[in-house]
Amino acid sequence: MRDFIETIKSSRVVLTEGGIIERIRRNRDIELDPFIAHSGMIYEQIKSLDQSGVDFIMASTQPAFLEAMGIALALSKFTIPYIISFVVTPEGTLLDGTPVHEAIDKIDSQVNPQPFYYMINCVHPSLFKQAMNKELILSPNLNKRILGIQANISSKSPDELESLSYLDTTEPKEFADSIVELHQLYDIKDTRRLLWIGCTTYYRNSETSQ
Repeated sequence: MRDFIETIKSSRVVLTEGGIIERIRRNRDIELDPFIAHSGMIYEQIKSLDQSGVDFIMASTQPAFLEAMGIALALSKFTIPYIISFVVTPEGTLLDGTPVHEAIDKIDSQVNPQPFYYMINCVHPSLFKQAMNKELILSPNLNKRILGIQANISSKSPDELESLSYLDTTEPKEFADSIVELHQLYDIKDTRRLLWIGCTTYYRNSETSQ
């Protein structure tokens, strides 16, 4: 684990191979036991990825605190570095209403080892910016734990996207400029900020952002 982490911190460009865990549930309104991630399905997924030789495991698109906590507890039983990635609202909360900084603080304080870092995914850079600006007021060191984004090309909120019947997009240059702005606004000194392109990304946006 240490070799991978030191490489990420010290290298300008790093090519890694990671595994993504399937979400426990699709409906965020269903009651969820925080320890459900220890169920056979999730444990076997993690075990298979751990044995496959990937550099890290990411639990992406996490909409709710209890789900993320449960998965973090399961991942902590293995030695492979892991990442928790949330979907957030412009108000700076997960989709279940939990403030981002509160979810991170609770996971970091109750799970050992902690996630290597956190990410935000499936939201537009402008929504990420709104959420971060609000949460940094409450937790000034938040950008030392949230180190990346897998950006969505649509500027609509997660709730708006759920009922959308067409591909909503941002012009490639505008999208690329917004990614660069995030790096300039929230960059940190002790490790590299990771700006990933993904989540309903149109190829024109991906090419412009490179």
